[in-house]
Amino acid sequence: MENITQLQGVGTDLAAAGTWRTWGTQFSTITRRIMPAFTGNVFRLAASFLLSKYVATFHGPAGVALLGQFTNLNGILQSLSTGSIDNGVVRYVAETRRAGPARLTMVLSASAQIIGVLSCATMLGVLLLSGRLAGNVFYSADYTGLVILMSVLALGQGAFSWASGVLNGLGRLGTLGLVNIIGAAGTITVVCVAVFTGQVKHQHLLAGLALANLPAVGYAFWQLTRSWSDLAPLRLHRWPMQAYTQFIRYSVMSGAAALIVPLTAMAVRGLLVQHGGLEQAGIYEGVTRLSTAYLSLITTTLGMYYLPRMSGATQDGQRQEMRTMLRLVAPGVMLLGLVVWVLRDPLFTLVYSRDFTVSGRLMLVQVAGDCFKMSSWVLAYQMIARGMVGTFLLTEMSSAALRVASAAWLIPLLGPEGAVASYTVTSAAYLLVMLWIFREQFKPHNDRPA
Repeated sequence: MENITQLQGVGTDLAAAGTWRTWGTQFSTITRRIMPAFTGNVFRLAASFLLSKYVATFHGPAGVALLGQFTNLNGILQSLSTGSIDNGVVRYVAETRRAGPARLTMVLSASAQIIGVLSCATMLGVLLLSGRLAGNVFYSADYTGLVILMSVLALGQGAFSWASGVLNGLGRLGTLGLVNIIGAAGTITVVCVAVFTGQVKHQHLLAGLALANLPAVGYAFWQLTRSWSDLAPLRLHRWPMQAYTQFIRYSVMSGAAALIVPLTAMAVRGLLVQHGGLEQAGIYEGVTRLSTAYLSLITTTLGMYYLPRMSGATQDGQRQEMRTMLRLVAPGVMLLGLVVWVLRDPLFTLVYSRDFTVSGRLMLVQVAGDCFKMSSWVLAYQMIARGMVGTFLLTEMSSAALRVASAAWLIPLLGPEGAVASYTVTSAAYLLVMLWIFREQFKPHNDRPA
């Protein structure tokens, strides 16, 4: 009996060792695949910090708040100009590049036609509404020229998103990393020019930022032409309806997220402006920009790996990918968030200015919300991979409604603290919903068939 117990103990130890080796192998594989993209995103992050420092130093908290408005409006225009089919392009290129040139030609051509039409429509719509958008988004008619420029560049944004999606579908993560590095270099160049020419008007700085990504667009298309041997020729004729409708579920889900998130952020920022002015909105924006910067380093990098893997996997494979990603993301965000919180005062002084050290008191609650948000991000990706359109839309809209409602209640009472508290409450509620929706994924008997 004693020998049997000893053998069982040895077997348990071996199983545990095998589990750790499996996790180590998975972590090593993921790290090798995402490292080029991660490097590019580090450069993007550094450029974002440099930009924030310049704006905070020369334009103050109000300038940082308007920079947030610019970023959100740019994201909305990108979503409208592409129909948010980027994830669909990634998936179908990855699936069909080995299925023969006919199917791949249909995917490439149909997606290019969709994005071309939507980009032109977005440009015309924003041109017509440029004056109203300048007043509602930037609170000044002086920004009308900037909005007009952004409307014209919507054409380039659509083309850039299509090219990036194709490259991602081909697995060219190294190329995408270089695209990010070139984009970061463009941002740094704009900031350097602004510094050496003296303080420039805020709207002129934002116009320069809108143009800074053009070299990255050119490089992405140049690399795409070099990869053309792996693709198929484009055809401009009309394709069967299924060629277009296959992108709808990706358009609906990604589009909902791409529109709801910035619109919600702009609504919360508008409440802060209403109750405390642009200065208070800038203090809050300093916290959210720092949070978004380090979280995007994780989401953008892992998303390039995660979505193609989830889209092509079986349900058992999706479960395994999800668990692996949770083991990687959750501890990483907690550790990174703890470091950010401990170093909050030096960070806010370094990234912005001494005017933003007051933002440090908001950081602990923000970091807690970030941990909730990133855990739910890993789970929510399954809805995109499985095409759970109704569930995705319901959860996204409910989350946005809770965020705005809680902010409308808390901001008049607490100011910027209320805005951050509404974010954390909403992130915790969203995580609980995700855990309930995917509760079957965590049951031990699902690990292997009986």
